[in-house]
Amino acid sequence: SAGGTSNNNVASSPPTSTAGWVGRDTEGRRYDSVDAMWESQHVQSSSSNNEDNNNNTEWYQRGAQYYEDECDATLDGVLGGFAPLSPLDLQASRRFCQALQEQHGKVLRKNNDDSNNPAPKQYACEMGAGIGRVTKGLLMPLQVFDQVDLVEPCQHLLTAAPDYIFAEDADDFVSSSTTCRYYCSTLQDWQPPERYSYTLIWIQWVFCYLTDTDAIAFLKRCRDALEPSRGVIVLKENSCGTDGETDDFVLDLDDASVTRSIRYLLYLADQAGLELVHMEREQADLPKDNFPVPTMALAPKTGNDANSNITGLSNQTSPAARAFFAALDSKKDDKSGKPKSKFIQKKINTLGWRNRFSQDDQYPVSLSMGNAKVVGFTVQQVQRGELEGTYGTGATVWPASMVLIKYLERHADRLLRGKRAVDLGAGTGVTSIAAACFGARQVICTDGEEAVVRLARDNVAAACQSLMTASQTSSPSEDGNTFSIFNCPIVVEKYWWGVGTVTGGNDNCDIVLVSDCVLPKLYPIAPLVDALDQFLQSPQALAVLSYEHRWYPEYDPRDEFRRLAAIKSLGVETVPMEEQDEVYSTDDIEIWLVRRVVKN
Repeated sequence: SAGGTSNNNVASSPPTSTAGWVGRDTEGRRYDSVDAMWESQHVQSSSSNNEDNNNNTEWYQRGAQYYEDECDATLDGVLGGFAPLSPLDLQASRRFCQALQEQHGKVLRKNNDDSNNPAPKQYACEMGAGIGRVTKGLLMPLQVFDQVDLVEPCQHLLTAAPDYIFAEDADDFVSSSTTCRYYCSTLQDWQPPERYSYTLIWIQWVFCYLTDTDAIAFLKRCRDALEPSRGVIVLKENSCGTDGETDDFVLDLDDASVTRSIRYLLYLADQAGLELVHMEREQADLPKDNFPVPTMALAPKTGNDANSNITGLSNQTSPAARAFFAALDSKKDDKSGKPKSKFIQKKINTLGWRNRFSQDDQYPVSLSMGNAKVVGFTVQQVQRGELEGTYGTGATVWPASMVLIKYLERHADRLLRGKRAVDLGAGTGVTSIAAACFGARQVICTDGEEAVVRLARDNVAAACQSLMTASQTSSPSEDGNTFSIFNCPIVVEKYWWGVGTVTGGNDNCDIVLVSDCVLPKLYPIAPLVDALDQFLQSPQALAVLSYEHRWYPEYDPRDEFRRLAAIKSLGVETVPMEEQDEVYSTDDIEIWLVRRVVKN
């Protein structure tokens, strides 16, 4: 095939173990087994089949530190000084995709569309995206994908991605209707979206940083995120063990990465329930003193081999459990054609973001500000604050907060840009900070507990410092309660629902934000409704609330809230799930829109 060596020499069956494989590191040390190499790095190898005992924190910290210190947010930076090779690499990737379409019917074909029967959207994902080199140079020019998700662990690279991808004055600018979404996540922590599947997942020059155990788990999640029957994963990595070389791995001690042989890569893919669809063993036109770069197209196994890894279950899962999931997947949903066990995968994915940082002292938040930039900050949490009685429930970023924030992110231009916002029951202040990032004109961040107000004030001040730009100040005003984030003033102050007046007046706001404050076991609902009645005097004013359903013996809190709102001539609308964020949404958390009912 053009631009590479085809897959004519690929073994008919992937290796089933790494026994007998040897390798070396960049300082010349030899290792007589894969296990010995990983043990030298204090990392549990995949052959132990014990994923719960995978102590890899130090391994990933070394790799992350290397990129934070050594990798500039430029094309030359992400390619380690080899920016001139990018056009050659992208050209070879385009040829690979063309061959994949011509020989296997995957990737390149755009769905037929007509006004009466619109084609479903097609999605792609670039893993380890850096500044979006592959998205800009390959995925968008294909003119196939409606949306490309970029997943990148380094915040400074992801922040630079939109400007790089959409720079109209660049020589390689491509006009495209493709939209991009940005996710700051490591591959080992990444969870696939819950409401759509990928036609293509592109993984290039990043897989080498995963341990074997995490590599297999990651590929399983990628497999489960593929569009049924036509989705494909492309893995493009440096490799060793070619041209007579006997080493199956080379450990780089500087950046904590492992260059693997082709059979090593195929072994990991096989363990993840994937099979080889197409491969070019070596990309042409690259310097001869560099590692060879094979490109592999992987798809979920078919036939008898598929059941051993169905829905991401390990080979140690009981035969009864595997049979159960196989039976679920054999019953296709009439509308989507997706396996019904996707429902279970959705629940698992929700747990990924829902509980990941709930017990941490710092909660990291990453926000997309359209095509302009991606920003990140952290807020301090006080664990057990509600039990100690000093913070109520306001010292934690609850799941409903993230559902609300991600809903606002998706609709920022309509809901927040240029608007005056009041955040009631702000807690940690995370929603207020997000509102400022999304373009609000002013944010009044309020809570009724003095200790919580101090916590919110500290978090807003810290975010102000971390998000500081040349056009804004990180200094509070003289009263110590006002801060500026992206030129949006945030005033942090104490306010009891329905009692008193906030800065700027209660009848002069455009939008009210309320996150997870309908908790009748702890707080009466009526004062919150009284406060909304004060703030929603104008028919144009809007309140956006997130509500997590919790059982209450006396009544359904949703019905009681609506009853009290109706008394105040306030209407309550529930936002459909399809209008919420694809990932940060779940059945037990609702978004409500509350407005003044205009009587004729």
